[in-house]
Amino acid sequence: MYNLTSYSRIKKAFLFLSLFAFFSFPVITAQQNIPVLNPTGGFELDGDVNANTNTPKAGDWTHGAVVIPGGKVLNVVANNPIAINPFKTTVSEDLVNSGADNRFGGGDKYNDDPNTWGWTTGSVLAKNDINHAFIHLAQDGTGDQWIFLASDRRGVTGSSYIDFELFQDIVTAEPGGTFAAAGPHGGRRVGDILLTVEYSNGGSNANVLFYRWEHIGGPNYAYVNQNLPGNPVVQIGLTNTVQIPTPYEAFGNNFYSPYQFAEAAINITDIFEISVGNVCEGIIVQTLLVKTKASDSASANLSDFVGPVPINLGIGSATIAYD
Repeated sequence: MYNLTSYSRIKKAFLFLSLFAFFSFPVITAQQNIPVLNPTGGFELDGDVNANTNTPKAGDWTHGAVVIPGGKVLNVVANNPIAINPFKTTVSEDLVNSGADNRFGGGDKYNDDPNTWGWTTGSVLAKNDINHAFIHLAQDGTGDQWIFLASDRRGVTGSSYIDFELFQDIVTAEPGGTFAAAGPHGGRRVGDILLTVEYSNGGSNANVLFYRWEHIGGPNYAYVNQNLPGNPVVQIGLTNTVQIPTPYEAFGNNFYSPYQFAEAAINITDIFEISVGNVCEGIIVQTLLVKTKASDSASANLSDFVGPVPINLGIGSATIAYD
């Protein structure tokens, strides 16, 4: 069961995403400091949560016990991460290693109409068990817009998959174990967005994919994976290969074991410019749902979920405006 600490209400952040067909992003393997204006010092993508870890004065999700020059987007209160600015950052938390955790009922697929999904309470396979999910949006000095994603998992054996689904319509988990989704196109609406992160316990890189809900013929709709031409520096996905400290509690500890944490960054401006090349009408996102499954296979069953979380996110301008 989730406890939404804060939620993002970002307007006009994602104009470009509504225009994409299905894209698969090239992976940038080395850690980088993304020169965004928030947090102070940029955002260090290095597979951990603490600022100033690998790059002097670089920002990150949060700080350790000592205040340091690099900025952060999360505070820690009573051992829990809290968004400093809920208009830019979303923090979602979920029960872990618990028989009371909300999870999918069984047999549900990511491409199914959400109205056919079921949910129940019970334990979740360790590698699919989420404790925290973070989203942050920021702009760099050139005006490019970036989205940062992060999640953790209780178990580290084998591959793990988590996705962040952005619906233009209201989606709710109903009493009695069903979902209700108002989208007119198979429970979604053309232009809905799915951002996925897959990682394993065999390397530091995480694969990040972008999907868009498309009409694929007749009465049928599906999430379509898209190939981005060229090899621009638009995406980074990394996991922790060593134990890292956390100033908040994660899975009952104040550290992540190797391969328990993954983070990613996507330059949505570069993606838009390369794949689309001009501005088109945007979309309004009303619901966020974070979920896991055993693998990136289309036939893999959905497992844990966080949400659905109500948000108000406008995709329709090259400028982020926070209301």
